[in-house]
Formats: sequence, C-alpha cells, structure tokens
Amino acid sequence: MDDNIVAERVFESEGHDIICRFFIPRPDGEDFRCEYEISSLLKCRRGYAMGIDRVQALLNAMTDAHLKLQDWEAEVTWLGSQCLGLPGFDDVINRFTPAGRWYSPPEG
Repeated sequence: MDDNIVAERVFESEGHDIICRFFIPRPDGEDFRCEYEISSLLKCRRGYAMGIDRVQALLNAMTDAHLKLQDWEAEVTWLGSQCLGLPGFDDVINRFTPAGRWYSPPEG
C-alpha cells in the first residue's frame, strides 16, 4: 500500500513519532474517497473522507486527520509547534469551496 501514498507527515507526541499518511484518492461511485492512516508506537487509526473530485477528497481527509490529531490523548506537535500545518474545518469551507460554502453540484 506504500506505493499509493500521496503525502506523509511526521508529528510528535510525548517524544514519540506519529506518522500520518494520505493515500491516492480513488473513485467511489460518482465521488472520490481518500483514505488516511495515523500510526504511532501504540496504535494505528484509519479513516477516509469523500469529495466531488480528488482534490476535495484529499483536503477533507487532511481535515479529518487534523481533527483526530487534535483529539489525541497527549498534545501533538509538528516541528515543535501546536500548529499542525493541516487544513481545519473552517479552512476547507472558507478557502476551498466556491463562495465560501459547501458546494452542491447542480442537479440534472
């Protein structure tokens, strides 16, 4: 599955690495599904997010992973900072969707 990794970032928590990997978004019905994995010495969490195209699926997966890292048992940092360098929920809505709102494709 490593050959399907599109992006990877290493975070730290209590002196241990937490590796977050995002995999190539794949078609899922009419939309796209982007799987991700967050792994540490003690556990591995997997998830996915959907999008209307590959970019939105990847951004949504990054947002979902960001939320999971914020809820980690201990503080997670990246390069010594609490800023994890991943989009948050407000970023996705306000920066990556038309007119700053959820995008719904036209019907028909």
